[in-house]
Amino acid sequence: MNEETVRVMDPRFGYRHLVEADTGLIQPFDFDLPSVRALRKRFELNPCDIVIATYPKCGTTWMQQIVLLLIHGPDAKVNPMRDAPWLEMSCSSAANGCQSSSPPISVDELCSYALPSTERPSQRCWKTHAPAHATPWRGGGAAAAAASGARIIVVFRNSKDTAVSMLHHTRNIPPFGFTGGWEEFSMLFREGRVESNSYWDWYEGWWRAAQEHSEAVLWVVFEDMLADLPREVKRIAHHIGTEPSAAQVAAISARCTFSSMRAESADRDKTAKFVKKDHLRVGQAGGWRKVFSSEDCAAFDEKNAQLLRACEGLRMEQGSNKLFEARS
Repeated sequence: MNEETVRVMDPRFGYRHLVEADTGLIQPFDFDLPSVRALRKRFELNPCDIVIATYPKCGTTWMQQIVLLLIHGPDAKVNPMRDAPWLEMSCSSAANGCQSSSPPISVDELCSYALPSTERPSQRCWKTHAPAHATPWRGGGAAAAAASGARIIVVFRNSKDTAVSMLHHTRNIPPFGFTGGWEEFSMLFREGRVESNSYWDWYEGWWRAAQEHSEAVLWVVFEDMLADLPREVKRIAHHIGTEPSAAQVAAISARCTFSSMRAESADRDKTAKFVKKDHLRVGQAGGWRKVFSSEDCAAFDEKNAQLLRACEGLRMEQGSNKLFEARS
């Protein structure tokens, strides 16, 4: 890790992250930035690749579980973190030895990864939190994915629940060094001084990519998954080219409830070398209502309205029929 690029986002309350000097992208403190840049130049997507692209804390692990079960079958033993590696974190871990739930895989190894064959038919699943303009593959963005025949799945979650979930995530990882509370974190979040930068810019970029390359990019809404998971599983299956039966869709949906995934995670953690504390925390929508003041709501609503104006056709669910209710 290049210590010269480490910054503290708030001089009073901490929040340590790496900042890319050339792009301004805010990355996790344990990234190896030379490896991440090498990945962008060298790693090539293939028709067998499925990339899950999410802003942090927007249903990443949930989507990993769904995709892996669609690929390997509803009875398969899967580990979302291991079996759908975070591309940038895996190459960083291989380079600098940082502990991570994503397996260490060097850039060289990723670039020479065995493709599916008649002896080993399957698709490959990856994850990234990269914005649409800085994706970890050669050629960059949705255009390169479309040209290669790969598939991208973007999961969109409402900004308010995302911010609250991200605060809990930050508190659970001591190296972030964040000692503030909601008031301090919400300011960082609104100003885009958090991992992956601005939530609103991130999703505007991927929305435009999804509109321009709809054959490659599937837009999935977190709250839609909560409302009707089997329907969304079928949409995802169609996008990645699998054809599960009705019974398989039901079985996959059952294994992708929050309670089922949390139980599977607890079993894995018993023998895991690295455990991510409270990684599956609540799995609900609307929890922001217990945290937000009316002033918080107004500030987020203004940013949300700007995003919706910029992205024609985009909708944002708030976890309830009352869109902007908040505690006083």
